[in-house]
Amino acid sequence: MAYSVGGIVSGIDTDTIVSQLVAAAGRPRQAIARQRAVLETKKEAFGTLNSRLGSLKTSLEALDTEAEFRAAKGISGNEDAVGVTVAGNAAIGSFSVGVTQLAQAAMVVSDGIAGVTSKTADGAIGTGTLGVTYNGTTTSVTIDSSSSSLQDVVDALNDQVEGIQAYVMDTGDATSPYRIVLGGEQTGADYGITIDTSGLAGGTVPSFTEEVAAQDAILTVNGVSITHADNDVEDVVEGVTFHAMEVTTGSVSVNVSRDVDAMVDQIKSFVAAYNNVSSFIRTQTAYNPDADIKGAFVGESTHRAVQQSLQVVMGSTYTASSTMTALSGMGFSTKQNGDLELDEDELRAALADNYDGCVKLFTSTTGVNEALRNKIDELTDDEGIVQSRVDGLDEAIERQDDRLDRIGKRLEAYEARLKRQFQSMELSMARFQNAGSSLMALMPAQQTSNGQGGG
Repeated sequence: MAYSVGGIVSGIDTDTIVSQLVAAAGRPRQAIARQRAVLETKKEAFGTLNSRLGSLKTSLEALDTEAEFRAAKGISGNEDAVGVTVAGNAAIGSFSVGVTQLAQAAMVVSDGIAGVTSKTADGAIGTGTLGVTYNGTTTSVTIDSSSSSLQDVVDALNDQVEGIQAYVMDTGDATSPYRIVLGGEQTGADYGITIDTSGLAGGTVPSFTEEVAAQDAILTVNGVSITHADNDVEDVVEGVTFHAMEVTTGSVSVNVSRDVDAMVDQIKSFVAAYNNVSSFIRTQTAYNPDADIKGAFVGESTHRAVQQSLQVVMGSTYTASSTMTALSGMGFSTKQNGDLELDEDELRAALADNYDGCVKLFTSTTGVNEALRNKIDELTDDEGIVQSRVDGLDEAIERQDDRLDRIGKRLEAYEARLKRQFQSMELSMARFQNAGSSLMALMPAQQTSNGQGGG
């Protein structure tokens, strides 16, 4: 067990001396630790750059097809009767829509079942098989004496007949309050419900009545009759879905137009993501020794290669459209600080005058979107310059950790050696003092009476 006798004999604060000597010997370690901290800061900055490039790519992916880049809006003259939703590729124009008939889901209801006191009482109906035909498929549901309560029957129907929902209705009637109700989950004439009770015997056999007939929606669009299985009618007009809400006595005007505002907002989101990369690079290259400002990218070159690569893509010409070959034609320009600048008035004018050309420039496989996403992949993948720089910084940090570990071990050994040396000194001094005391004890006593010594 280590112990310390620092200064116990000599009176010297040897513990402080050891600490000061170790601290002086450890100054190179402090310098390496500072270098390591700089490397960590650089690594974190390049990781953030990688992340912001990923966000830029995500903003591009949100408008990398014509359907995503195009935007349209639909307005109905009577939304209570005919609603409308549109996709980006919607056909532009005005449509006259009338609703002759709404689509319905089938519903059949049994007559009141006499003599049943509760939904769970056995023997409510006869045993055997109950046939249910829905969407052209017939299912035979077996009912035996142990599963003949009304609740048992509807549970079996729900479990075995796909596409229907069954339940017990309590009408409150004094003698026959309970009825079995079956409803189809889908609208359309093909989804009728037929009940066959001929397989039941030995008890009450209910009869079923069709309360709601399954039927298609019938609309007219610009004078053309349309039959559809449900009330959301799509594929009649490209990119447009008409929602039949109620039967109309005449026609409802539905207008579909380009939504330039939405397209401009999408492009502005892309510009913001691009400038998020540019501004981060600018911040990390700031240097002002008087204000003690030194960005993580000072002394680096990778960030410049990234920024230059992006600027080349943004400033190139493309063959996607013969009428719109460069982003400058859509109001884009690059500021002196590297940020993108967008002239919204020029962009709106370009979309108004050359809509298809703008769309192709942005979304074609030979357009700017594809080129910029490919460049980001090239920069950020495992072999890209950004990830390679991160990997290089990781290796440099590991080397610094190894150096710090080696120096730490040397300092520990040096401190232990100093302590042993000072302890040896204290013990040696203690032995000399003991020897001196012994010698003094052996010397004859000195007398000083009348100036004469005696012994």
